Amino acid sequence: LKKTLLKSEEYRRHRERIFFFEGPVQNLPKSALPASYDVIVSSLPFVNFAPEVVDEILSLFRQMTRDGGSLTFCQYVGVCKIRELFADRPTRRRVKAVEKIVKRWCDEVAEGGNVYRRVSLLNVPPAMAIEFNF
Repeated sequence: LKKTLLKSEEYRRHRERIFFFEGPVQNLPKSALPASYDVIVSSLPFVNFAPEVVDEILSLFRQMTRDGGSLTFCQYVGVCKIRELFADRPTRRRVKAVEKIVKRWCDEVAEGGNVYRRVSLLNVPPAMAIEFNF
């Protein structure tokens, strides 16, 4: 992403306002809170985390996003269903619980903001970008 953005004139004009953080969101500097960001883009694979961690991360992202700002994250289409078929029982329960948390967040954000979903079938496996506009 950083290499791609360096080619963009728009990015170069605003690069002092852009912050990249590579690591657990729970380790973000406290100066990142509250409501500091207009846009947050996350590539975290929520399906690989414990449900309570997903809820914690989404809560932190919300705290960091200004009203009127957006959060975008991705989910692979069909991965949850495949895991439900082939994974052991504890993994199936965890995956279903994560799906419920993401759905709850989508429903809650939709009450006062907007939720957009876009699917990229060219991605392998296909991915869905979910965008929350707060």
